[in-house]
Amino acid sequence: MRLAAALVALLAVTASAKAGEDDVSAAIERQLRRAIARAAPSVVRLEVTRVPVPEAPLPPAPATPAPPPEAPVPNPEGKAPAPRPRPSPGGPRFPDGATPPEYFRRPPGPAVAVVVDPEGGLVTSLWNVSDDPVPEVPSPAPSPAAPPAPAPTAVTGIQVLLPDGRSLPARVVGTDPNDDLAYLKIEAVGLVALPLAAQDPRVGDLVAVVSRAPGTGTPAATLGNVSASGRLRQTAPLEEGGARSGTALQLSARLNYGNSGGAVVNLRGELVGLAGHVTHVATDPDARKGQSSGVGFATPASRLRVLLPRLRAGESIPRRATPYLGVRMGPAPSGEGAALVEVVGGSPAEKAGLRRDDVVLVAGETRVESSLDLRWAIQQGDVGESLRLVVIRGEERLEVTVTLGARPDGRRR
Repeated sequence: MRLAAALVALLAVTASAKAGEDDVSAAIERQLRRAIARAAPSVVRLEVTRVPVPEAPLPPAPATPAPPPEAPVPNPEGKAPAPRPRPSPGGPRFPDGATPPEYFRRPPGPAVAVVVDPEGGLVTSLWNVSDDPVPEVPSPAPSPAAPPAPAPTAVTGIQVLLPDGRSLPARVVGTDPNDDLAYLKIEAVGLVALPLAAQDPRVGDLVAVVSRAPGTGTPAATLGNVSASGRLRQTAPLEEGGARSGTALQLSARLNYGNSGGAVVNLRGELVGLAGHVTHVATDPDARKGQSSGVGFATPASRLRVLLPRLRAGESIPRRATPYLGVRMGPAPSGEGAALVEVVGGSPAEKAGLRRDDVVLVAGETRVESSLDLRWAIQQGDVGESLRLVVIRGEERLEVTVTLGARPDGRRR
């Protein structure tokens, strides 16, 4: 009897707990639906007109001396000459492993923006409304299995489709390439502006990325959580002056071309971030749909609060100079730290006395467990700023202070 009573009590507790969990899940779902409904009137579609921009022509093939008359080149089968090879990724277009410009090209298709001012002020990802980077030399040929890379394009017009059905032209007023922001203006009043959250979300907080469905224009949303904060993100090819921002939110909510520039909202329907650009590797068949690596990045509300007044005023914020140490890194033999595989001549690293095979254990306030940590510490600094390094050289433990320089063309770190 006692055993039966205990089993009945256990089943009752389990059923009660499950009912409680169901209640909590249902409450969260209701709150998410309310948050999306609150944000939707402030999210508008963008139709961006782009025209192809021709890439630089292939360099002329090197001249081949003609064979002497008495020894003509045989060609019994009449085959056409082999096509001239394009530059390889190891050529001048990808110096020191730099990222190809195709990675940052915006494929055609709709995007979204968020109303932040009732009098026609919108904010979106700069990637949505900026010209594609155009390399100085042609793109390398992709592998036979890869789809063709999209041609670079230039923006010739921006049209905003409001939820009430109106279609209005927009102009770009201010831009910030470091935080991937563009402020647009349309001639409209009485729009529903989405309020900024008082504080940034914390890691683990639930969020929704609100956008507009292609074709129908109805509200659309992807759900997830904030999986990291203060992330670095590359906003343009480094060899073309691209900076990295260390303020981005990392989201588990899936981003794609259609919701780039969308509103990242919390459970109260407040704007906690703006969905950023979706990177794209043109020679990777698995990256053709713009789904990146399963995570997305967003500019947090705290940055929007600081930058929106400047963008509203028409400021084009210059790209931040990329800090540069002048080393090539690899794994340390011990498994901890970043080994210096190469120290570039004349670089800040060489001037500070760093040597090949040095292992960096600490950079500033960052404990260096791998080369990623050292890259992070460099990019968090500013040009002209001092960075303290703790280095192992053989059996010695040294402290070295280096003054970060500005990254020269063709170098990454």
